[in-house]
Amino acid sequence: MPLYRDLEEKINKIPTPRPNKLLDLPSAIEQTLTSIVGKKLHFSCVSALPYSAIREIIRLSKGRDHQFEVISLGSASQIQMLVAQGLVSKLTTSYVGDVYPRPGISPVFQRAVDEGLEIEQWSLMALCLRLYAGALGLNFIPTSSILGSTMASDNKKSFTVIPNPFDSTQRVAIIKELIPDMSFFHAWVADPLGNALIFPPYSENLWGCFASKRVILTTEKIVDTARIRELANTNQCLTLPGGIVESVSESPFGGHPGSHYGPNGVGYDIDLDFLVSFREAAKESEKISSWMEEWIYSTDSESYLQKLGTSRLTANRGRLDKAYWKWLVAEKEHMIKSDFPATPIESMIWSATELIKKRVKESDYSTILAGQGASNLAAWLAAYSLHEDGHNVNLLAEVGFYGYLPKPASPYIFEYNNVYSSTTIVDSIMALGAILQSTKSIGVLGAGQIDHHGNINSTRIENFILFGSGGANDVGVKAEIIVLLPLKPGRFPEEVSYITVPGTNVTTCITTEAIFEKKNGRLVLSGYTGDSTNEDQIVGHIKEIVGWDLEINHPLVHFEPPSSTWLQFLRSFDPNRFFLGRLEP
Repeated sequence: MPLYRDLEEKINKIPTPRPNKLLDLPSAIEQTLTSIVGKKLHFSCVSALPYSAIREIIRLSKGRDHQFEVISLGSASQIQMLVAQGLVSKLTTSYVGDVYPRPGISPVFQRAVDEGLEIEQWSLMALCLRLYAGALGLNFIPTSSILGSTMASDNKKSFTVIPNPFDSTQRVAIIKELIPDMSFFHAWVADPLGNALIFPPYSENLWGCFASKRVILTTEKIVDTARIRELANTNQCLTLPGGIVESVSESPFGGHPGSHYGPNGVGYDIDLDFLVSFREAAKESEKISSWMEEWIYSTDSESYLQKLGTSRLTANRGRLDKAYWKWLVAEKEHMIKSDFPATPIESMIWSATELIKKRVKESDYSTILAGQGASNLAAWLAAYSLHEDGHNVNLLAEVGFYGYLPKPASPYIFEYNNVYSSTTIVDSIMALGAILQSTKSIGVLGAGQIDHHGNINSTRIENFILFGSGGANDVGVKAEIIVLLPLKPGRFPEEVSYITVPGTNVTTCITTEAIFEKKNGRLVLSGYTGDSTNEDQIVGHIKEIVGWDLEINHPLVHFEPPSSTWLQFLRSFDPNRFFLGRLEP
């Protein structure tokens, strides 16, 4: 027999994986619960959120005096569930609040802060870098973020500025490593050894797992190691090595009510109705207690799925079909026609679209990064319009989508079609660091407040909790910034009380009625939106709302509303009008 036959036979004798790390989820959580009280727990924000593990922690903590320090890149409903049950003493994050169906301030977090919850705010990339430093065994790592923001002064124990050891004429900002005691992660498939595959979006990547002392893994499905090897070599995915995993538990729909995307477009979409019901219940303590009793304490992993029902879960899978947007547009067509004139929000978005296009062409920007909501819609419209004009530009999302062109029917930057229309999928450090550093970029952001220097506050107003930075601070230090913000009282103070994004690179603020541009370090009135031609009346109204002495750059530019064609195109991205607001006849 030829030698290669003997060698082939030996190679193909793959032994049964040992040790076997398979545990049912209640056992996996129970055996770690007492040892992690008071410890730092990291809940990953990659591909899918580990909802099933969070539900099990809540169930098994009932009647026990448990509190944890929680680390989460984005803290939405998954962390609110823990906070609502009094299980969190400190939260380290870059975003707090609701996401679906639109960004919103969370009553759960506000009540908890009033009762003593500590929230440590970072920018998205800064928090990723802290985990990255922990994963590499570094005590600290340089950063271009945070400097000049209130986050820098608030986090002095983990942030400082030192002399550059290689250039005595410069100083460099550094942030401390972050090492969680335990990380919870949900994967698409895993083998009994804990080797797991993770599909986009990559966001914080696997750094939280590598930095953690222990990793608890849940997965949609357990497969053999041969299947892991096959999928890893034929799909764009990350691989979590089993060597750092303590236990692995099969948990179908473990990312519900969030979305989870697997190979070749399989998976499930967000359960919007479920998230809306949670958000409604979260408004009051008694309602959230009843909701938790119904959906968590009165269920286990199996009965939770039974309660959701097969038809609901199947519908969530069906919404990932690449043609789903066409069906949704057809269903909502009566809501997206251009029969009604543009609303103030729509005029604001269109004015921003025109200004983005102008700045991209003037400065030859190749990348547009946008936040959520109206700013995102303006960036999308600008990208499509620029492509029509033959100007190549790439949309970039902070979770790592690059070069994508979104489909109508959904206004979310995390939408499934945005994954598969991207030319490149990266993580947040690559997106907010390497790509913004190496390309000429413009950022389009929302805000809670903006002052006359262009400083943005999206974190807090006194003790009132807003959202936090997300990637806004990281974009603001590397790119020109255009801000979209409805013209409302309280949104335009003379000085913001919290600086989330320093105004250094903010050049323009577009509102529902006014356009402000930076002149000599101050925002001055340079134009107005909508179809009104009574300039004096408009200026008088703006003066009543803006909290600083208004300087006017004459002559004011009037921005016309969008054409019926572009108005319809805009409305097609948000047929439910989550971001566009109510359409008045």
